[in-house]
Amino acid sequence: MKVLVVEDDKIAQLGIKKILSSGDLSVELVLAENGKEGVDYFDKAEAAGTDFVLLDLNMPVMNGFEFLETIRNNEKLKDLPVVVHTTSDNIEDLNKCRALGISGGPNRDIQGNVIGSIGIHLDITKLKELEKFREELIMDLTESNDELRNYAHVVSHDLKTPLRSISAAMSWLKEDNQDSLDEMSQSYLAIVDEALLKMDKIISDTLRYSEIKRMSNSESAVDLNHLVTHLINDLKQSYPDTSININGTLPKLIMNDTKALQVFQNILDNACKYRDPNRASQVTISCGVIFGFYEIQIKDNGIGIPEGSAHRIFEIFQKLNNNKDSNGVGMSIAKKIIETYGGKIWFESEVGKGTTFKFNLPRSLTAKA
Repeated sequence: MKVLVVEDDKIAQLGIKKILSSGDLSVELVLAENGKEGVDYFDKAEAAGTDFVLLDLNMPVMNGFEFLETIRNNEKLKDLPVVVHTTSDNIEDLNKCRALGISGGPNRDIQGNVIGSIGIHLDITKLKELEKFREELIMDLTESNDELRNYAHVVSHDLKTPLRSISAAMSWLKEDNQDSLDEMSQSYLAIVDEALLKMDKIISDTLRYSEIKRMSNSESAVDLNHLVTHLINDLKQSYPDTSININGTLPKLIMNDTKALQVFQNILDNACKYRDPNRASQVTISCGVIFGFYEIQIKDNGIGIPEGSAHRIFEIFQKLNNNKDSNGVGMSIAKKIIETYGGKIWFESEVGKGTTFKFNLPRSLTAKA
């Protein structure tokens, strides 16, 4: 249940929160300190699903009466239940609230004494049933995901066995007939070899992708400066003409070191691979802090990503060109790992100028010094 509390008094806010949180019902409270904040809240997407409003009357900027008048004149909000809580013993105030269609509040006699209450009662039976159904659905989905991951592991293993047999048979065929095969036959065998290697890589990548969310007990303090520096040295062997630099300092995080390496390796490999042949290739890695997250940027001056292809970047087995060295899995793996740790990844790109991949990770992952 979602409740908007429009109340300027901090003590009253705490009291309301304590009362509404004391039962079995799961309640999400949204606080507004005056009527204007309450009205503005309904302009936001997060206001969807608000069940009712708990309203104070005496507040600065916009009081409770003005708030009531505003929402009762709004076609979408006019039927929203509103419960008034107030210390006012003014009969005119209460009558005015009733005229504006409040759903609950104190009921007083002609002298202003509280003799009871008026209000609505919500039957939450259906809500509790929905919560139970949601929990069961989450449990079923978890079991299904585990089964799919196990299935992918078994299938990958079973597919690799015949591949090894084919590869071995091809090797023997070439050795036994090396002198008798003409050039055309040798080219056919080379095509088969290349296809076998590609299939083996696809199976391996599928297995890696399926295992990303498996629980790992090998998480430790990973110094990203150290990890990325070693990775840069390795990449220079494959891309000697690309300059890769760390600008500033990268954090030390509690992660699985293999998964951390996969994230940087897949993004950096793409940055180096899709260079612009008309200029010196440069890649820069930097990190900043935005609110509760580290935001890491990997910027290149490569060929860029066409706007019409942007939606395919993080889809598994999707490639933007016919590069034979790519299976279209790397960025999917990077995205899944980052999301597993509570972050997200996105990019900005301009064709002919380059691409900047950005991803964030919670600062709660920071390793203790």
